[in-house]
Amino acid sequence: MVRTQIYLPKDLHQRLTRLASQRGKPMAQLVRDLIDKGLKEREEGDFSGKEALTKLFAIQATGSPKDLSQQVDHYLYGTPKRKK
Repeated sequence: MVRTQIYLPKDLHQRLTRLASQRGKPMAQLVRDLIDKGLKEREEGDFSGKEALTKLFAIQATGSPKDLSQQVDHYLYGTPKRKK
């Protein structure tokens, strides 16, 4: 393992301490687990250019929504719609 030092806001540190205690794990292990989980979730969602283009072509084939140009992230990646 590689030793890494980070600075956390006090409230985040308290939440991590509390959760580690509840789970009966050292805080360092909890942080490693949470980072690993977050990275795996990010990697599993393949948002490559190829996938985005495939979705865009599918949207066009079924009839483009009128707000596609303003809400492209919503239609391609599932993010919440932007407020107008």
